[in-house]
Amino acid sequence: MKPKNFPARVLKRKLVADGTDINTEDAKRKLEEARQIRTKKNRGSK
Repeated sequence: MKPKNFPARVLKRKLVADGTDINTEDAKRKLEEARQIRTKKNRGSK
């Protein structure tokens, strides 16, 4: 199974769709936050 709706991936797709540069500091920080949220959720499920 390959999860397609990781917050970071969704966010990245949204940024690319808007034509925003994903290499800016702001975008990088947002992607990092989204990844953190995802990993925190996974820890509690075991």
